[in-house]
Amino acid sequence: MKTAVTKIIINTLLVLMLCFIALVVLSAPWPFVDYIFAFVFNGIFGSVILFVVLLFAVIILSVLMKLGGVSSIGLWARRQWHTAISGLDILFILYCLAGFTVALCLDLRLSACVLVFASISIVASEKMTIVNKGVVANIIVSYVSPTLLFAVVLLLITGILVSLTTLVLFVTLLIAIRIYPLLNFKFGEKTLWRNIARNKFAYVFYGGAIIIMYFTWFPNINDGRGDLKISANSAIGGGAGIEFMSDGRHIVYLNKSNTSVDLVDRKTLKRVKSLAMPGYPRQLAYDRAPGRFYIAIHSVTEKQLQIISESPFEVIDALDIPPERCTQLNAVAVDTRRNLIYAGCDDTGDLFVIDRTSLEVPAAPVPPGPAGKGVVRIDIDNDHARMFVSGCLMGPFITELQPCCGLPIRYRFTGYLVWETIRDPDTRRLFQSVPLRSIVAVIDEKTLKVENVVRSGLGARALAVDPVKRRLFVGCQISGRVDVLDLDTLKLLDTFYLPFPRYFLYSTHEKALYVAGTTGLFRVEI
Repeated sequence: MKTAVTKIIINTLLVLMLCFIALVVLSAPWPFVDYIFAFVFNGIFGSVILFVVLLFAVIILSVLMKLGGVSSIGLWARRQWHTAISGLDILFILYCLAGFTVALCLDLRLSACVLVFASISIVASEKMTIVNKGVVANIIVSYVSPTLLFAVVLLLITGILVSLTTLVLFVTLLIAIRIYPLLNFKFGEKTLWRNIARNKFAYVFYGGAIIIMYFTWFPNINDGRGDLKISANSAIGGGAGIEFMSDGRHIVYLNKSNTSVDLVDRKTLKRVKSLAMPGYPRQLAYDRAPGRFYIAIHSVTEKQLQIISESPFEVIDALDIPPERCTQLNAVAVDTRRNLIYAGCDDTGDLFVIDRTSLEVPAAPVPPGPAGKGVVRIDIDNDHARMFVSGCLMGPFITELQPCCGLPIRYRFTGYLVWETIRDPDTRRLFQSVPLRSIVAVIDEKTLKVENVVRSGLGARALAVDPVKRRLFVGCQISGRVDVLDLDTLKLLDTFYLPFPRYFLYSTHEKALYVAGTTGLFRVEI
C-alpha cells in the first residue's frame, strides 16, 4: 500500500514539474525561445489541420478494421497502421497537456482551488462510501463541503465573493468526475509517460472546466473594486485601433469584425457612421493639421492605404502600394516635421516613404529597409530625430532609421514576436508586447538593448501610457486581464479584468482607458 501511494505521489509531482517547466520556458526572457516560436507560429495552423485530417482517418480506418474490412492488407501494413495510430495518440496527448498548461496559466489561485478540492472530494467520498453508505452523508462530503471550502478560500485570497454561476459549475464538475472516474487524475502507472497518457481526458476536462470557471469568475472581481468603473461599453465588433477626433465628441474605431472604419460617439460608444474597407484595417495614423486618418489595410493587393477625412467623415483617397512588394500592409506612421508618411509591410518587411503633400507612392521601397520581415510598428521620436521599426515572425528585430528617408542606421536582434509597441518620451524607452510569451520587453532607445522584461497575464497585447500618473497599462487578450504598472519602476500597481483586450488608448483629460476588445468597445475610468 505504501509503495503504491509513494508511486502516485512521485508521478504526480513529476507531471506538475513538467507543467512548471513549460511555464518557465514560455515566460523566460530568452530571445532565442521566441525566435524558435517564429517557425512554430507559421506551422501551427497547418499542424492543427493535419491533426484533424489524421484524426478522421484514424476513426474511419479503425471502424473498418473492426468490421474486418482491412483484414487483407497484410501484416506489415497493419503494423505500420498501428504505429501511425500510436503516433497520433502521442500528438493528441501532448495537445491535451498543452491546453491544460494554458488553463493553469489563466489564474493559479483559481486553478489550485479547483484541482485540490475536486481531488479531495473524490478521495473523501470514496472513503465515506466504505464507512457509511448514507446518501446524505455522501452528498455533504462529496459536493457541499468542497464547494463551500472552495468559495471560502477564494474569498480569503481575493476578498471577493465567488459568483453563483461559478459555484454551480464547480458542483457540476464534482458530479461529472463522480459519474465518470476517467475524468479525474490518477497516477498509479509504472512510468511517467504512462501516467501522462493515462490522464489525457482529465487534462481536457479540468482544463476546460478551469477556463469556463475563470471567465465566469473574473468579472466579479471588478464588482468589488471601488476605484474602477466601466462607464460605457458597446458590442460593435472586435477592434484593432482607436483614435480621438479633434472635436472631442467622437473617436475613430478600426472595426476588424466588420472590416470597416467606424465613427463612434465618445460618450455612448455607439456607432454614428461606418466606412467599409476592402480588407482588414490593421493600423491608423492621425494627421491632425489637415484632419486626415491614414489606414493600413492588411491582406489586399490594391488600395492598401486608405485616407479618410475628419470632416466630413469619408474616404477621400486610396493609395496603391506595389502589390509585388506588399500585399499585407501592417504599419503606418506620419511625420509632420518632414512631411512624410511611412508604410510598412508584413509579408516582405519593406518600408515605403510617401510624400505627405503629393501622396505619390514610390515604385520601390527604401533600400535596404528594416532588418528581417514582418513590420509591426513604426515609432517616431521627433524630439531627437529618430525613428524605430519593430518586426515580427521572420524579423524579430528593432531597427533605427533616418526619419528623413527611412535609411537604416543600425539594428538589433531581440528575438521577440512583437504585437504592439508604445514609447515613453520622458524616459526614452520603447515597450513591446509579446503575446506568445506573455511578457512586455522594455527597450532603451539609446542602445536598442532590452533592459528589462516584465511578466504579464496570458497573451499580452494592448499597451497604453498614462503620462500624468506615470502608469503603463498592459492588456492580456487570452486571460482577459489588465495589469497596471508603475511606468518608472515597472512594479505592478493593480490588476483588473476585461473581456479579451486587444488595443488601448488612454485619455488623460477624462482619466479613462478606451479598450478595443474582440467583441467591441469599453471605457474604463481609472
